[in-house]
Amino acid sequence: MKQKNKMLSHKDVKTLFETKLTQLTSLAAESRNETIFKNKLNDYLLSAHIKNPIAAKNIARLIENDSKTIYELSTEKEIEIKTISLLWQFLTNRITDEETSVDLWLDLYQQFLRLYHVPNNIPNEKQIRQWMKRWPGGLNEDVRAIRNANKERIISLLIKKIENRHAPSSRYVFPEGINDEEKRQWVNQWWNEARFHLALAIKKPHGTEQDVGQLPFGRNNAIVSAGT
Repeated sequence: MKQKNKMLSHKDVKTLFETKLTQLTSLAAESRNETIFKNKLNDYLLSAHIKNPIAAKNIARLIENDSKTIYELSTEKEIEIKTISLLWQFLTNRITDEETSVDLWLDLYQQFLRLYHVPNNIPNEKQIRQWMKRWPGGLNEDVRAIRNANKERIISLLIKKIENRHAPSSRYVFPEGINDEEKRQWVNQWWNEARFHLALAIKKPHGTEQDVGQLPFGRNNAIVSAGT
């Protein structure tokens, strides 16, 4: 896995866990395997040490889904979720640096660090409505017109992409011999299926500018840069 973060090494992040999250590293050291570690971690999330219930809920979800297998629609492959299992291996020196990105450990470090900080005040309904008034809503006629135009443009791009899909196992391919209008009807029919959008998702930054379409000034370049 390609490492993106050049500021901290795996050793640096391991030191952060050992100095700032001592209870977590102790739980890992006391556990003979991933299952015991997950059980201990679940019990710890219920202790008085935890100050942020939202962060605890996020960690509990990672534990619950650990070792589950899911079908990744964008790649059309089965993958196993091993976030907490990998964390136990990392904290107990059972995994090499080359096997994982340092970004994964930094992300988990920040998630566990949140357990000990009281969450910021959540804005009330009045504040949210005031913020929402700053920008036109999705029902605004101009916004709807832009959205509809973008949809038609994206459908045209998807038609070209589907025309190049020849895998017999793929669900989203056109019947032989249909015309352009019939192809547009097929895409419109698939449009409301989540599987369709995941199967045709953008996987590389190349061509992102064309796919992104009309966004506020500067955001297109930001999205393309983020993908590189």
